[in-house]
Amino acid sequence: GDTGHGAVSGLPWLKQDLAAHAADGRPVILFQHYGWDVFSIERWDAAKGTFDDDGTGAPHWWSEADRQA
Repeated sequence: GDTGHGAVSGLPWLKQDLAAHAADGRPVILFQHYGWDVFSIERWDAAKGTFDDDGTGAPHWWSEADRQA
């Protein structure tokens, strides 16, 4: 998981949950969503060394072209 924003990775939880509730082979659908909020459209801020809404570098998640698609 992405731990670069102060968020705890959910991957250990997902592994445990799947082992507990889907280990019998039943189908599982995983859905990942990122919206159009500031967190989802932030860009690299070289001065701060992180992604944020003030950055002008490469996008973290969605580029302008992605949002227009």
